[in-house]
Amino acid sequence: MAYPKDYKYTKEHEWIQIQGNTGTVGITDHAQESLGDIVFVELPKIGAQVQKGTSFGTVESVKALLSMKRSINRPNLLIKTHTAPG
Repeated sequence: MAYPKDYKYTKEHEWIQIQGNTGTVGITDHAQESLGDIVFVELPKIGAQVQKGTSFGTVESVKALLSMKRSINRPNLLIKTHTAPG
């Protein structure tokens, strides 16, 4: 599978795509396959500030719990909205 070149990846199989002042985050296909069925996702409240290196959410599956961490160097990261894939 080809990975989009405009995504930034972590060693933990998380990614972020930045478009202007908006960043979209997710996990790679490998992480999704490894986790199995996802049963719960916890994200920060809208308006929350997230500092680099801190956890900003979790993805819970029947097999494991993945802690999502902010990994980009941007002065401010503000949660504006939550969107589920359709």
